[in-house]
Amino acid sequence: HGIQVGIATYLMSLVQDHRYKRVNTIFTDTGFWDYVATLDLKRADFEKAIDLAPSIKPFRHTYLHEEKYRKKAKEILYSDETLQKVFDR
Repeated sequence: HGIQVGIATYLMSLVQDHRYKRVNTIFTDTGFWDYVATLDLKRADFEKAIDLAPSIKPFRHTYLHEEKYRKKAKEILYSDETLQKVFDR
């Protein structure tokens, strides 16, 4: 669960355009990305999580409750260089 939260933290920092460089630096310096790259995680699972997010906490508004941010998150999931290294192994 912690690995998924870490990836989601990075992804949402990009969606929100807030401190993503800092998050990436911490994850790079600690070896988080290197470890995650060994896990054979599926990008499709994260895409499903993005789509399901609004239904998980329907009474709490988050960025992912808005279609434009879900779309942006999915675009980043496929276009971000760091995430490409994690998922395309």
